[in-house]
Amino acid sequence: MPASSIPSSYISDTIFIKASLGEFEPASFVIHANEEISPITIKITDLTGSDCIISNTSVDIRTVKCWYQGGYDHYDVEPQGRYLTPELLLKDDSLIKVTGENWTKADISNPKGENYLKLSSGLYTTISNSTPQYSDLLVTPISKLPVRDSTTLQPVTVPKGYNKQFWVILKVPFNASSGNYSGKIIIESNTRIIQELKLNLQVLPIELSKTNMEYSLFYRGKITENGSISSEEKTTAQFTAEIQNMYDHGITNPTIYPYIGSYGLFQTHETAMCKELSIRQNIGLDNTRLYFCGYVLPDTIKHFKDLFAQYGVVDIYQYGPDEQDINITESRDYITSVHNSGGKYFVAEWIKSYAESVPDVLDLVIAGNIWPDVVDSYHSYGHKIFLYNCPQTVPEYPHTFRLNYGLLLWQKNYDGTMDYAYQHSFGDIWNDFDSPICRDHVFAYPTMDGVIDTIQWEGFREGVDDVRYLTTLQNKIALAKSEGKNTSEAENYLANLKNSSLSSMDLDEVRGQIIYYTLSLQNDLNSTNQNTSGNDSTNENNYTNLTILQKPIADFWESPKSGNVPLNVTFTDNSTGSPTAWNWNFGDGTINSTLQNPVHTYSTAGDYTVVFTASNAAGSSTVTGLIRVTPPEDSISDGSAASKLKVFDNRLREASPDTVFQSSPYIDIGGMNSVRYRDMVWFNLSEYTGSANVNNATLSLYWYYPAGISRPSDTVIEVYRPASSWNPGYVSWNKRDRGIAWKNPGGDWYDKKGVLQGSTPYATLTIKGSALPDNRYYELNVTDLVKEYVSGKYENTGFLIKARTERNNYIAFYSSDCGNENQIPKIRLVYS
Repeated sequence: MPASSIPSSYISDTIFIKASLGEFEPASFVIHANEEISPITIKITDLTGSDCIISNTSVDIRTVKCWYQGGYDHYDVEPQGRYLTPELLLKDDSLIKVTGENWTKADISNPKGENYLKLSSGLYTTISNSTPQYSDLLVTPISKLPVRDSTTLQPVTVPKGYNKQFWVILKVPFNASSGNYSGKIIIESNTRIIQELKLNLQVLPIELSKTNMEYSLFYRGKITENGSISSEEKTTAQFTAEIQNMYDHGITNPTIYPYIGSYGLFQTHETAMCKELSIRQNIGLDNTRLYFCGYVLPDTIKHFKDLFAQYGVVDIYQYGPDEQDINITESRDYITSVHNSGGKYFVAEWIKSYAESVPDVLDLVIAGNIWPDVVDSYHSYGHKIFLYNCPQTVPEYPHTFRLNYGLLLWQKNYDGTMDYAYQHSFGDIWNDFDSPICRDHVFAYPTMDGVIDTIQWEGFREGVDDVRYLTTLQNKIALAKSEGKNTSEAENYLANLKNSSLSSMDLDEVRGQIIYYTLSLQNDLNSTNQNTSGNDSTNENNYTNLTILQKPIADFWESPKSGNVPLNVTFTDNSTGSPTAWNWNFGDGTINSTLQNPVHTYSTAGDYTVVFTASNAAGSSTVTGLIRVTPPEDSISDGSAASKLKVFDNRLREASPDTVFQSSPYIDIGGMNSVRYRDMVWFNLSEYTGSANVNNATLSLYWYYPAGISRPSDTVIEVYRPASSWNPGYVSWNKRDRGIAWKNPGGDWYDKKGVLQGSTPYATLTIKGSALPDNRYYELNVTDLVKEYVSGKYENTGFLIKARTERNNYIAFYSSDCGNENQIPKIRLVYS
């Protein structure tokens, strides 16, 4: 974020990239200006190796533009507010002008945030007005929105106290020699060198295989004479640029959409489609399976297969009714007629029951979620299953797209992906606020003659590359086994990876391990070949002595984790990957330590987040921990006052099962879009334990969302006793502490009767579905549970708050991090 604070542990003068031949590999750096710097220009030197030079033209640098978008959560498909979001990768940073760049909260809406787009004339036009455009798939003429990015990186200005992030994309030439290369990124202002960054590249002696699954994408673009700035009509130049962009990001076979006839009917314009298929073929796409999102009469399928055969088309897949129940006689009969005519049939289904009802007739289902039993069902019929909607093109989270459309596909046995969509313009495609239906779905924004990439699109490509590395290792294992080599170590690694929790793993570390096993097998195979041919160990293909340096994976232990002032804590480095430098931020404002195993004294009560970074020449990683320090004696408020007690609260979100929501400004319960939400809340009651007789305890939560909107179902709030203690620094839907899982995802609890996962709550409150948030506190009587804590009957594990039913009844309350003392969760005790 432009005005975010950056930890000192992130400061470095070196960028390290490890990549294979032909691979696009990203990196990033941030400039922070203590004083305004204007203008900043970036220069790149060639990268020099021992016997080869990689031209600086292989290094592409762009700015990361933060602008306002309509959501920040994984399933905010509809506009929820105005959130400052890093997304665009620009050559000309001034292409987008933003008011409200000093906003620092990614998850809080700024109603004053505005975006402006620079046109080819140099004038700006607003692209953040919220006047509804009820025309879905709005086609904006190029003449009305003539937008084009620069072809070279333009100078930028960084105001005092601001940050500017730059994105580095390095493409390794196919003819580069393996080995280590070094170059520089030179940062200048008015010819004065401000900083030189070392750019170190390790080119791996690996030729990456094609993925063992199919990467498709819903692509709506169609060639027309005039094109547009939308997801629909494209000039030949626009279409070609977008197909090339998809190919460069790992897409091998996007869909093809029909044209609209004079009566609004889907048409097949043979000449235009032949031109599109020719462009796809020339760029390198695989046209073997033509995924046609339109209507083709069964008796014309043979005609089109013959017509398109010259472009490599073998099978034509016809798209069915989108996200509908096709398990009806009429649909089944039609699918049979398609099959009898030599065609195939596919459709997207986001409702599981729809997908699982037709595996016998549907050749390909695009599944809207991870459904292992549905995968098995389709495979049992010899049919395929792809993934979409996990998520769709929003939100702007690179890691999510890398994980869910990368190794997770392999782990869950999917045959590929066909996410929605490369572009879908809900209203003006450059304006995320003008459609009451949906946020624009955009991996790459259209311009007059090209596209502007996004960080989530870069994350998607990293997911594709993870699968390419995986496929390469699988192929090496097969080859080595055929030659009698011992492959058990590599096979055991993949078997363990298949059953691991990928969401809790560092994907860079996973890739590093895959590379390690690939090179090990490659060395064995090369050794055999050399011995057979009589070559000695100096053969240029002998990589036995190549060392693959990997960044460390930070981890540490702390002892004790809590106690009274003064508290002496011993921190022990438990990192893997051979770190050579350490940085400890103890969270209490004292000077950081660079010792490997420091001891630190906390002299003030409070809760402190420890940030630990382990690093070596290949990079660094960071992990956090929590230290809880209590005063020697807590003051006790009078027996009828609202207690000013320390509170911790965390969201539990089913769709982000390993994400820790410790500092979110809100807590939420209920269900929305088939996703469940729960909360953990803990108050420090130690001052009352054994010394107070609690007569009444009231938990107060401030209801504020969804503003002005009713819900289909009532929200019945329930309070339970967490079955064990939990750590606010690590608690999530899947885990209660670092490395410790809940027995039941979503939390373990006891009910009032002492039944594990029981259904008799300690407290309950019903908010009718027709009720609207009125921005006031709602109260729950938690007297019985607090009495059990204060009496010492049970350890104080806080409150687990959930809805009785968790569907179509989502509501949110302010949390302890909302910034307003008059809205945070409170507990009121009446005691003697």
